[in-house]
Amino acid sequence: MTIVTLGVLADHLGVSERQVQALARRGTLPKVAVGQYDLREACRAYCAGLREQAAGRLGRDGSLDPVHENAALKRSMRELNEIKKAELEGRLVPVDEIEPAWARIMTAIRAQVLGVPGRLRFRLPHLTAHDGQVAEEVCRDALEAAADEAEPWKST
Repeated sequence: MTIVTLGVLADHLGVSERQVQALARRGTLPKVAVGQYDLREACRAYCAGLREQAAGRLGRDGSLDPVHENAALKRSMRELNEIKKAELEGRLVPVDEIEPAWARIMTAIRAQVLGVPGRLRFRLPHLTAHDGQVAEEVCRDALEAAADEAEPWKST
């Protein structure tokens, strides 16, 4: 085991003393003591780090994994392209284009449901006023229940 100082190790590796200190802080270069390094182990560790960096498994600062970052970027780009493709094919429509049509449909359904008691009274003339009132309450309760169930999907 050959113990060397910071300056000697920097000279052997062909880097600055500041770079050696940074590599030691990141754990890339093993220290024997403060400012002292095992020359053989430090050279091996430094070369191993360079091999990892060259293979694309480490960034220059040792913290970034470019392979995984590149894969995540490609995955995001693929998802974005799928969304754009679906929109161009007409399988995906922006919400702001659907909301007015959906509001017209819901208004028409509400009008038809609230009209049921009147149509019942017309078709069944023997119903009492109380029966008509009950039919109206049932229709309103159904609409309110549907509105309550739809609340989680309501746009904010």
